[in-house]
Amino acid sequence: MSYRATLTLLLLFSFSFTYSQSVQLSSANINQGGFDYAAVIGKLDEGYVVLQSNIPIGTDKERVGLKTRKLQISFFDDQLIRKWQAPMNCNVNGATIENIFAFDNKIILLYSLFSKDNSTIEIYYDSYNSDGKSVQLKNKLGSVAITKFNNLEKIRVILSPDKNNFGVYINESDDNNQNINILTCSNIGEISNNAFKLNFGSGQLYLSNFMLDNSNNFYSSGQVKSKENKKQKSQYLFCYLSSINSVIEKVVSDINSPVSDIMIKYNSVKNEIVCGGIGVDNTSYSGSGIKLLIIDSLFHFREVNYSIQGSSLKELIGERNNSGISLDNYTIQDLIPREDGGALLVAEAQYLSEYSFYDQFTQTFNRRTEYHFDNIVLFSISPEGNIDWCKVIKKEQVTMDDFGIFSSFASYLNNEEIGIIYNKDSGRNFELMHVLITKDGQLSSKRISKSNIDAIIPKYNRQTNATEICVPVLIKRQLYLAKIEFE
Repeated sequence: MSYRATLTLLLLFSFSFTYSQSVQLSSANINQGGFDYAAVIGKLDEGYVVLQSNIPIGTDKERVGLKTRKLQISFFDDQLIRKWQAPMNCNVNGATIENIFAFDNKIILLYSLFSKDNSTIEIYYDSYNSDGKSVQLKNKLGSVAITKFNNLEKIRVILSPDKNNFGVYINESDDNNQNINILTCSNIGEISNNAFKLNFGSGQLYLSNFMLDNSNNFYSSGQVKSKENKKQKSQYLFCYLSSINSVIEKVVSDINSPVSDIMIKYNSVKNEIVCGGIGVDNTSYSGSGIKLLIIDSLFHFREVNYSIQGSSLKELIGERNNSGISLDNYTIQDLIPREDGGALLVAEAQYLSEYSFYDQFTQTFNRRTEYHFDNIVLFSISPEGNIDWCKVIKKEQVTMDDFGIFSSFASYLNNEEIGIIYNKDSGRNFELMHVLITKDGQLSSKRISKSNIDAIIPKYNRQTNATEICVPVLIKRQLYLAKIEFE
Protein backbone atom coordinates (compact mmCIF):
# COMPACT_ATOMS: atom_id res chain seq x y z
CA MET A 1 0.00 0.00 0.00
CA SER A 2 1.32 3.41 -0.94
CA TYR A 3 0.85 4.99 2.48
CA ARG A 4 3.16 2.49 4.16
CA ALA A 5 6.30 3.81 2.55
CA THR A 6 6.36 6.61 5.13
CA LEU A 7 5.54 4.48 8.15
CA THR A 8 8.83 2.89 9.13
CA LEU A 9 9.02 4.19 12.68
CA LEU A 10 5.45 3.91 13.85
CA LEU A 11 5.71 0.62 15.68
CA LEU A 12 7.85 2.28 18.36
CA PHE A 13 5.12 4.61 19.54
CA SER A 14 2.41 3.95 22.10
CA PHE A 15 -0.53 1.97 20.74
CA SER A 16 -4.14 2.03 21.86
CA PHE A 17 -7.16 0.13 20.56
CA THR A 18 -9.69 2.00 18.45
CA TYR A 19 -13.00 0.39 17.64
CA SER A 20 -15.25 2.98 16.03
CA GLN A 21 -15.45 3.21 12.26
CA SER A 22 -17.51 4.96 9.62
CA VAL A 23 -18.45 3.53 6.24
CA GLN A 24 -19.20 5.67 3.20
CA LEU A 25 -20.49 4.06 -0.02
CA SER A 26 -20.45 5.20 -3.62
CA SER A 27 -23.76 6.64 -4.76
CA ALA A 28 -24.21 3.94 -7.42
CA ASN A 29 -22.93 0.47 -8.17
CA ILE A 30 -19.79 0.33 -10.28
CA ASN A 31 -20.07 -3.06 -12.03
CA GLN A 32 -22.03 -1.85 -15.04
CA GLY A 33 -21.47 -3.06 -18.60
CA GLY A 34 -19.96 -6.38 -17.52
CA PHE A 35 -17.02 -4.87 -15.59
CA ASP A 36 -17.52 -7.10 -12.55
CA TYR A 37 -13.99 -6.83 -11.08
CA ALA A 38 -12.44 -3.73 -9.56
CA ALA A 39 -9.26 -2.60 -7.78
CA VAL A 40 -8.41 0.72 -6.16
CA ILE A 41 -5.04 1.51 -7.76
CA GLY A 42 -4.34 4.98 -6.43
CA LYS A 43 -5.34 8.23 -4.76
CA LEU A 44 -4.85 11.49 -6.64
CA ASP A 45 -5.33 14.89 -5.01
CA GLU A 46 -8.88 15.07 -6.36
CA GLY A 47 -10.05 11.52 -5.64
CA TYR A 48 -9.70 7.76 -6.19
CA VAL A 49 -8.62 5.81 -9.27
CA VAL A 50 -10.44 2.48 -9.76
CA LEU A 51 -9.36 -0.04 -12.38
CA GLN A 52 -12.17 -2.27 -13.67
CA SER A 53 -12.08 -5.44 -15.76
CA ASN A 54 -14.52 -7.94 -17.20
CA ILE A 55 -12.35 -10.87 -15.94
CA PRO A 56 -10.47 -11.27 -12.63
CA ILE A 57 -7.73 -8.68 -12.06
CA GLY A 58 -5.52 -10.92 -9.94
CA THR A 59 -4.40 -13.10 -12.85
CA ASP A 60 -2.07 -12.52 -15.81
CA LYS A 61 -4.49 -14.40 -18.08
CA GLU A 62 -5.95 -12.30 -20.88
CA ARG A 63 -8.76 -14.80 -21.51
CA VAL A 64 -11.02 -16.61 -19.06
CA GLY A 65 -13.58 -18.90 -20.67
CA LEU A 66 -15.03 -17.07 -23.66
CA LYS A 67 -14.12 -13.59 -22.38
CA THR A 68 -11.14 -11.52 -23.52
CA ARG A 69 -9.91 -8.93 -21.05
CA LYS A 70 -11.30 -5.39 -21.31
CA LEU A 71 -10.25 -2.56 -19.02
CA GLN A 72 -11.69 0.76 -17.98
CA ILE A 73 -10.89 3.45 -15.40
CA SER A 74 -13.49 5.04 -13.13
CA PHE A 75 -12.60 8.14 -11.14
CA PHE A 76 -14.38 9.01 -7.89
CA ASP A 77 -14.13 12.22 -5.89
CA ASP A 78 -13.65 12.28 -2.13
CA GLN A 79 -17.41 11.85 -1.62
CA LEU A 80 -17.28 8.67 -3.79
CA ILE A 81 -19.28 10.28 -6.59
CA ARG A 82 -18.12 8.95 -9.92
CA LYS A 83 -16.89 11.88 -12.01
CA TRP A 84 -16.03 9.95 -15.16
CA GLN A 85 -15.21 6.56 -16.60
CA ALA A 86 -13.41 5.63 -19.80
CA PRO A 87 -12.14 2.50 -21.56
CA MET A 88 -8.37 2.03 -21.56
CA ASN A 89 -6.99 1.43 -25.05
CA CYS A 90 -3.52 1.74 -26.53
CA ASN A 91 -2.75 4.69 -28.79
CA VAL A 92 -0.36 2.56 -30.87
CA ASN A 93 -1.87 -0.03 -33.21
CA GLY A 94 -1.08 -3.62 -32.26
CA ALA A 95 0.22 -2.73 -28.78
CA THR A 96 -0.59 -4.63 -25.56
CA ILE A 97 -1.53 -3.01 -22.23
CA GLU A 98 1.03 -3.98 -19.59
CA ASN A 99 -0.04 -1.93 -16.56
CA ILE A 100 -2.20 0.96 -15.36
CA PHE A 101 -1.07 2.83 -12.24
CA ALA A 102 -1.07 6.20 -10.46
CA PHE A 103 2.12 8.30 -10.60
CA ASP A 104 2.89 11.98 -10.03
CA ASN A 105 -0.81 12.75 -9.50
CA LYS A 106 -1.63 11.29 -12.91
CA ILE A 107 -2.98 8.04 -14.32
CA ILE A 108 -0.38 6.16 -16.38
CA LEU A 109 -1.25 3.64 -19.10
CA LEU A 110 1.82 1.55 -19.98
CA TYR A 111 1.87 -0.58 -23.13
CA SER A 112 4.29 -2.54 -25.30
CA LEU A 113 4.66 -3.23 -29.02
CA PHE A 114 6.69 -6.05 -30.57
CA SER A 115 8.54 -4.98 -33.71
CA LYS A 116 9.17 -8.00 -35.93
CA ASP A 117 11.43 -6.02 -38.26
CA ASN A 118 13.83 -4.97 -35.49
CA SER A 119 13.20 -7.87 -33.03
CA THR A 120 12.54 -5.37 -30.25
CA ILE A 121 9.95 -4.66 -27.61
CA GLU A 122 9.03 -0.97 -27.63
CA ILE A 123 7.61 0.50 -24.40
CA TYR A 124 5.20 3.47 -24.45
CA TYR A 125 3.03 5.25 -21.90
CA ASP A 126 0.13 7.69 -21.90
CA SER A 127 -0.70 9.98 -18.99
CA TYR A 128 -4.09 11.37 -17.96
CA ASN A 129 -5.19 14.00 -15.44
CA SER A 130 -7.83 13.47 -12.79
CA ASP A 131 -10.44 14.87 -15.20
CA GLY A 132 -9.71 12.04 -17.66
CA LYS A 133 -8.07 14.31 -20.23
CA SER A 134 -4.82 13.16 -21.77
CA VAL A 135 -1.64 15.02 -20.81
CA GLN A 136 0.80 13.17 -23.03
CA LEU A 137 0.22 10.34 -25.50
CA LYS A 138 2.60 7.82 -27.08
CA ASN A 139 5.58 8.68 -24.88
CA LYS A 140 8.32 6.23 -25.78
CA LEU A 141 10.32 4.95 -22.81
CA GLY A 142 12.69 2.84 -24.89
CA SER A 143 13.29 -0.28 -26.94
CA VAL A 144 14.68 -3.62 -25.79
CA ALA A 145 16.18 -6.16 -28.19
CA ILE A 146 14.82 -9.68 -27.73
CA THR A 147 15.49 -13.10 -29.25
CA LYS A 148 12.56 -14.75 -31.00
CA PHE A 149 12.81 -18.14 -29.28
CA ASN A 150 13.56 -16.92 -25.75
CA ASN A 151 11.06 -16.65 -22.92
CA LEU A 152 9.73 -13.17 -22.17
CA GLU A 153 8.34 -12.67 -18.65
CA LYS A 154 5.34 -10.51 -17.82
CA ILE A 155 6.51 -6.88 -17.90
CA ARG A 156 6.27 -5.28 -14.45
CA VAL A 157 6.15 -1.75 -13.03
CA ILE A 158 8.00 -0.78 -9.83
CA LEU A 159 7.62 2.57 -8.01
CA SER A 160 10.50 4.03 -6.01
CA PRO A 161 9.82 4.57 -2.26
CA ASP A 162 9.70 8.37 -2.66
CA LYS A 163 7.29 7.94 -5.62
CA ASN A 164 9.49 10.20 -7.79
CA ASN A 165 10.47 7.43 -10.23
CA PHE A 166 8.91 4.38 -11.79
CA GLY A 167 10.77 1.47 -13.34
CA VAL A 168 9.73 -1.01 -16.02
CA TYR A 169 11.20 -4.49 -15.53
CA ILE A 170 11.73 -6.58 -18.68
CA ASN A 171 13.28 -10.05 -18.44
CA GLU A 172 14.07 -12.24 -21.44
CA SER A 173 15.57 -15.62 -20.56
CA ASP A 174 16.87 -18.83 -22.11
CA ASP A 175 18.03 -22.04 -20.42
CA ASN A 176 21.10 -20.36 -18.89
CA ASN A 177 20.76 -16.56 -18.92
CA GLN A 178 18.43 -13.88 -17.62
CA ASN A 179 18.72 -10.74 -19.79
CA ILE A 180 17.23 -7.93 -17.70
CA ASN A 181 16.39 -4.36 -18.70
CA ILE A 182 15.19 -1.67 -16.30
CA LEU A 183 13.66 1.37 -17.98
CA THR A 184 13.15 4.22 -15.51
CA CYS A 185 11.24 7.47 -15.76
CA SER A 186 11.24 10.32 -13.23
CA ASN A 187 8.47 12.76 -12.38
CA ILE A 188 10.37 15.41 -14.36
CA GLY A 189 10.62 13.21 -17.45
CA GLU A 190 14.19 11.92 -17.15
CA ILE A 191 14.47 8.48 -18.82
CA SER A 192 17.21 5.87 -18.48
CA ASN A 193 17.73 2.31 -19.73
CA ASN A 194 19.94 -0.09 -17.76
CA ALA A 195 20.69 -3.67 -18.80
CA PHE A 196 22.47 -6.54 -17.10
CA LYS A 197 22.70 -10.32 -17.31
CA LEU A 198 22.44 -13.08 -14.70
CA ASN A 199 23.83 -16.56 -15.37
CA PHE A 200 23.38 -19.71 -13.26
CA GLY A 201 24.63 -22.54 -15.43
CA SER A 202 24.22 -25.08 -12.63
CA GLY A 203 20.58 -24.27 -11.92
CA GLN A 204 17.37 -22.61 -13.09
CA LEU A 205 16.86 -19.07 -11.79
CA TYR A 206 13.41 -17.64 -10.96
CA LEU A 207 13.29 -13.95 -10.01
CA SER A 208 10.63 -12.29 -7.84
CA ASN A 209 10.08 -9.53 -5.25
CA PHE A 210 11.36 -6.52 -7.16
CA MET A 211 12.30 -3.13 -5.71
CA LEU A 212 13.65 0.15 -7.10
CA ASP A 213 15.28 2.54 -4.62
CA ASN A 214 15.32 6.34 -4.83
CA SER A 215 18.64 6.29 -6.75
CA ASN A 216 17.31 3.86 -9.39
CA ASN A 217 19.24 0.90 -8.01
CA PHE A 218 17.31 -2.33 -8.60
CA TYR A 219 16.84 -5.25 -6.19
CA SER A 220 15.34 -8.69 -6.66
CA SER A 221 15.25 -12.00 -4.88
CA GLY A 222 15.97 -15.11 -6.91
CA GLN A 223 15.40 -18.79 -6.35
CA VAL A 224 17.89 -21.16 -7.98
CA LYS A 225 16.69 -24.73 -8.45
CA SER A 226 19.04 -27.58 -9.25
CA LYS A 227 18.48 -28.93 -12.76
CA GLU A 228 19.04 -32.48 -11.46
CA ASN A 229 16.87 -32.19 -8.35
CA LYS A 230 14.30 -29.37 -8.34
CA LYS A 231 13.67 -29.86 -4.62
CA GLN A 232 17.16 -28.54 -3.98
CA LYS A 233 16.98 -24.77 -4.12
CA SER A 234 18.81 -21.71 -2.86
CA GLN A 235 17.69 -18.09 -2.42
CA TYR A 236 19.74 -15.10 -3.58
CA LEU A 237 19.45 -11.33 -3.33
CA PHE A 238 20.58 -9.42 -6.42
CA CYS A 239 21.46 -5.73 -6.25
CA TYR A 240 22.01 -3.85 -9.51
CA LEU A 241 23.91 -0.58 -8.94
CA SER A 242 22.96 1.76 -11.78
CA SER A 243 25.79 4.26 -11.14
CA ILE A 244 28.50 1.68 -11.86
CA ASN A 245 26.48 -0.77 -13.97
CA SER A 246 27.32 -3.69 -11.70
CA VAL A 247 25.46 -6.51 -9.95
CA ILE A 248 26.09 -7.70 -6.38
CA GLU A 249 24.93 -11.24 -5.55
CA LYS A 250 24.29 -12.34 -1.97
CA VAL A 251 23.25 -15.81 -0.82
CA VAL A 252 20.23 -15.60 1.48
CA SER A 253 19.81 -19.35 2.01
CA ASP A 254 21.16 -22.59 0.58
CA ILE A 255 19.73 -26.10 0.25
CA ASN A 256 20.63 -26.87 3.89
CA SER A 257 18.79 -23.85 5.34
CA PRO A 258 15.78 -23.17 3.09
CA VAL A 259 13.74 -19.97 3.22
CA SER A 260 10.11 -20.32 2.16
CA ASP A 261 9.50 -16.75 1.05
CA ILE A 262 11.27 -13.37 0.83
CA MET A 263 10.23 -9.72 0.74
CA ILE A 264 12.34 -6.60 0.10
CA LYS A 265 11.52 -3.20 1.64
CA TYR A 266 13.15 0.22 2.06
CA ASN A 267 13.75 1.72 5.54
CA SER A 268 13.48 5.47 4.91
CA VAL A 269 14.62 6.38 8.45
CA LYS A 270 17.93 4.51 8.23
CA ASN A 271 18.26 4.65 4.42
CA GLU A 272 18.63 0.87 4.31
CA ILE A 273 17.26 -1.99 2.25
CA VAL A 274 15.73 -4.78 4.34
CA CYS A 275 15.30 -8.29 2.93
CA GLY A 276 13.29 -10.62 5.17
CA GLY A 277 12.45 -14.30 4.92
CA ILE A 278 11.00 -17.20 6.89
CA GLY A 279 13.50 -20.00 7.47
CA VAL A 280 11.79 -23.39 7.43
CA ASP A 281 12.60 -26.65 9.15
CA ASN A 282 9.77 -28.99 8.15
CA THR A 283 10.66 -31.42 10.94
CA SER A 284 10.25 -28.91 13.77
CA TYR A 285 9.03 -25.37 14.40
CA SER A 286 11.89 -24.99 16.90
CA GLY A 287 14.32 -25.36 14.01
CA SER A 288 12.62 -22.59 12.03
CA GLY A 289 13.22 -18.87 12.28
CA ILE A 290 13.27 -15.44 10.68
CA LYS A 291 16.17 -14.11 8.63
CA LEU A 292 16.90 -10.44 7.89
CA LEU A 293 19.50 -9.24 5.40
CA ILE A 294 20.17 -5.50 5.74
CA ILE A 295 22.01 -3.40 3.11
CA ASP A 296 23.18 0.07 4.15
CA SER A 297 23.74 3.08 1.87
CA LEU A 298 27.33 1.95 1.19
CA PHE A 299 26.10 -1.53 0.21
CA HIS A 300 27.52 -3.26 3.25
CA PHE A 301 25.54 -6.37 4.18
CA ARG A 302 24.48 -7.37 7.69
CA GLU A 303 22.66 -10.62 8.41
CA VAL A 304 20.54 -11.25 11.50
CA ASN A 305 18.92 -14.62 12.31
CA TYR A 306 16.02 -15.03 14.71
CA SER A 307 15.20 -18.39 16.25
CA ILE A 308 11.57 -19.10 17.20
CA GLN A 309 11.58 -19.84 20.93
CA GLY A 310 9.63 -19.30 24.13
CA SER A 311 6.15 -17.78 23.86
CA SER A 312 6.52 -17.36 20.08
CA LEU A 313 7.17 -21.07 19.71
CA LYS A 314 4.17 -21.88 21.92
CA GLU A 315 1.95 -19.64 19.78
CA LEU A 316 3.02 -21.40 16.59
CA ILE A 317 2.83 -24.89 18.07
CA GLY A 318 -0.73 -24.17 19.20
CA GLU A 319 -1.57 -22.86 15.72
CA ARG A 320 -0.02 -25.95 14.15
CA ASN A 321 -1.93 -28.39 16.33
CA ASN A 322 -5.23 -26.69 15.54
CA SER A 323 -4.78 -26.33 11.79
CA GLY A 324 -1.88 -28.47 10.61
CA ILE A 325 -0.43 -25.54 8.64
CA SER A 326 3.33 -25.64 8.16
CA LEU A 327 5.47 -22.50 7.91
CA ASP A 328 6.38 -23.32 4.31
CA ASN A 329 2.73 -22.61 3.38
CA TYR A 330 3.12 -19.00 4.48
CA THR A 331 3.65 -16.17 1.99
CA ILE A 332 5.03 -12.88 3.30
CA GLN A 333 2.41 -10.16 2.80
CA ASP A 334 4.30 -7.26 4.33
CA LEU A 335 7.64 -6.40 5.89
CA ILE A 336 7.40 -3.16 7.87
CA PRO A 337 10.80 -1.72 8.91
CA ARG A 338 11.15 -0.12 12.34
CA GLU A 339 13.14 2.98 13.17
CA ASP A 340 15.48 0.95 15.40
CA GLY A 341 16.39 -1.48 12.59
CA GLY A 342 13.92 -4.20 13.54
CA ALA A 343 10.81 -5.10 11.57
CA LEU A 344 7.27 -6.41 11.70
CA LEU A 345 6.77 -9.37 9.37
CA VAL A 346 3.23 -10.29 8.29
CA ALA A 347 2.61 -13.60 6.51
CA GLU A 348 -0.48 -15.56 5.43
CA ALA A 349 -0.95 -19.26 4.75
CA GLN A 350 -1.90 -19.63 1.06
CA TYR A 351 -2.09 -22.68 -1.17
CA LEU A 352 -4.08 -24.28 -3.98
CA SER A 353 -5.77 -27.67 -4.20
CA GLU A 354 -6.52 -28.96 -7.69
CA TYR A 355 -8.42 -32.05 -8.71
CA SER A 356 -10.33 -33.50 -11.66
CA PHE A 357 -13.57 -35.47 -11.76
CA TYR A 358 -15.88 -37.04 -14.31
CA ASP A 359 -19.34 -35.49 -14.62
CA GLN A 360 -21.81 -38.25 -15.40
CA PHE A 361 -24.49 -35.80 -16.53
CA THR A 362 -22.36 -33.97 -19.14
CA GLN A 363 -20.05 -36.98 -19.65
CA THR A 364 -17.00 -34.74 -19.48
CA PHE A 365 -13.91 -34.44 -17.28
CA ASN A 366 -13.81 -31.24 -15.23
CA ARG A 367 -10.96 -29.57 -13.39
CA ARG A 368 -11.56 -27.67 -10.15
CA THR A 369 -9.29 -25.38 -8.16
CA GLU A 370 -9.70 -24.70 -4.45
CA TYR A 371 -8.17 -21.47 -3.15
CA HIS A 372 -7.04 -21.59 0.49
CA PHE A 373 -6.27 -18.42 2.46
CA ASP A 374 -5.82 -19.35 6.08
CA ASN A 375 -4.11 -18.09 9.22
CA ILE A 376 -2.11 -14.86 9.43
CA VAL A 377 1.07 -14.80 11.51
CA LEU A 378 2.85 -11.63 12.70
CA PHE A 379 6.42 -11.52 14.01
CA SER A 380 7.79 -8.42 15.71
CA ILE A 381 11.58 -8.68 15.56
CA SER A 382 14.21 -6.52 17.23
CA PRO A 383 17.56 -5.42 15.69
CA GLU A 384 19.41 -7.46 18.32
CA GLY A 385 18.22 -10.80 16.99
CA ASN A 386 15.19 -11.44 19.22
CA ILE A 387 11.56 -12.10 18.33
CA ASP A 388 9.72 -9.71 20.64
CA TRP A 389 6.40 -11.42 20.03
CA CYS A 390 4.50 -13.64 17.62
CA LYS A 391 0.75 -13.60 17.08
CA VAL A 392 -1.47 -15.85 14.98
CA ILE A 393 -4.82 -14.65 13.63
CA LYS A 394 -6.80 -17.80 13.04
CA LYS A 395 -8.99 -17.87 9.96
CA GLU A 396 -9.98 -20.33 7.25
CA GLN A 397 -11.09 -19.17 3.80
CA VAL A 398 -11.74 -21.79 1.12
CA THR A 399 -13.37 -20.98 -2.23
CA MET A 400 -13.74 -22.75 -5.56
CA ASP A 401 -12.73 -21.54 -9.05
CA ASP A 402 -12.95 -17.83 -8.17
CA PHE A 403 -9.26 -16.85 -7.83
CA GLY A 404 -9.92 -16.24 -4.11
CA ILE A 405 -11.45 -12.84 -4.80
CA PHE A 406 -13.16 -12.56 -1.38
CA SER A 407 -10.28 -14.16 0.52
CA SER A 408 -7.09 -12.88 2.17
CA PHE A 409 -7.19 -9.56 4.07
CA ALA A 410 -6.90 -5.78 3.90
CA SER A 411 -4.76 -3.85 6.37
CA TYR A 412 -3.85 -0.38 7.52
CA LEU A 413 -1.02 1.01 9.63
CA ASN A 414 -0.77 4.21 11.63
CA ASN A 415 0.97 5.48 14.74
CA GLU A 416 -1.51 3.71 17.01
CA GLU A 417 -2.11 0.27 15.54
CA ILE A 418 -1.93 -2.17 12.71
CA GLY A 419 -5.38 -3.26 11.67
CA ILE A 420 -6.38 -6.41 9.77
CA ILE A 421 -9.80 -6.63 8.03
CA TYR A 422 -11.13 -9.81 6.40
CA ASN A 423 -14.30 -11.67 5.45
CA LYS A 424 -15.24 -14.45 7.84
CA ASP A 425 -17.50 -17.17 6.44
CA SER A 426 -20.06 -17.77 9.16
CA GLY A 427 -21.92 -20.48 7.22
CA ARG A 428 -24.83 -18.61 5.67
CA ASN A 429 -23.03 -15.33 4.87
CA PHE A 430 -19.87 -13.32 5.47
CA GLU A 431 -19.02 -11.35 8.58
CA LEU A 432 -16.47 -8.54 8.44
CA MET A 433 -13.78 -8.98 11.08
CA HIS A 434 -11.46 -6.26 12.37
CA VAL A 435 -8.35 -7.32 14.29
CA LEU A 436 -6.12 -4.80 16.07
CA ILE A 437 -2.55 -5.51 17.19
CA THR A 438 -0.56 -3.20 19.46
CA LYS A 439 3.18 -2.59 19.60
CA ASP A 440 3.44 -5.05 22.50
CA GLY A 441 1.55 -7.79 20.66
CA GLN A 442 -1.83 -7.33 22.35
CA LEU A 443 -4.51 -8.60 20.01
CA SER A 444 -8.22 -7.89 19.99
CA SER A 445 -10.91 -8.51 17.38
CA LYS A 446 -14.50 -7.51 16.73
CA ARG A 447 -17.10 -7.55 13.97
CA ILE A 448 -17.38 -4.44 11.79
CA SER A 449 -20.69 -2.65 11.41
CA LYS A 450 -21.24 -3.57 7.77
CA SER A 451 -23.69 -0.88 6.51
CA ASN A 452 -25.37 -3.54 4.35
CA ILE A 453 -22.01 -4.71 3.00
CA ASP A 454 -22.02 -8.43 2.21
CA ALA A 455 -18.25 -8.73 1.67
CA ILE A 456 -15.18 -6.66 0.87
CA ILE A 457 -12.70 -7.38 -1.96
CA PRO A 458 -9.70 -7.24 0.38
CA LYS A 459 -6.74 -7.70 -1.98
CA TYR A 460 -7.65 -4.65 -4.07
CA ASN A 461 -7.89 -2.00 -1.37
CA ARG A 462 -5.76 1.09 -0.91
CA GLN A 463 -4.78 2.82 2.33
CA THR A 464 -5.33 6.47 1.52
CA ASN A 465 -4.43 8.13 4.83
CA ALA A 466 -3.53 7.15 8.37
CA THR A 467 -7.01 5.99 9.33
CA GLU A 468 -8.76 5.16 6.06
CA ILE A 469 -8.92 2.44 3.43
CA CYS A 470 -10.79 2.57 0.15
CA VAL A 471 -12.00 -0.83 -1.04
CA PRO A 472 -14.51 -2.41 -3.47
CA VAL A 473 -17.41 -4.10 -1.66
CA LEU A 474 -20.26 -6.41 -2.59
CA ILE A 475 -23.86 -5.45 -1.72
CA LYS A 476 -26.70 -7.65 -2.97
CA ARG A 477 -24.52 -8.99 -5.81
CA GLN A 478 -23.61 -5.48 -6.95
CA LEU A 479 -20.16 -3.92 -6.67
CA TYR A 480 -19.73 -0.59 -4.88
CA LEU A 481 -16.81 1.49 -3.70
CA ALA A 482 -16.47 2.07 0.04
CA LYS A 483 -14.36 4.23 2.33
CA ILE A 484 -13.91 2.72 5.76
CA GLU A 485 -12.42 5.14 8.26
CA PHE A 486 -11.21 4.00 11.67
CA GLU A 487 -11.41 6.87 14.13
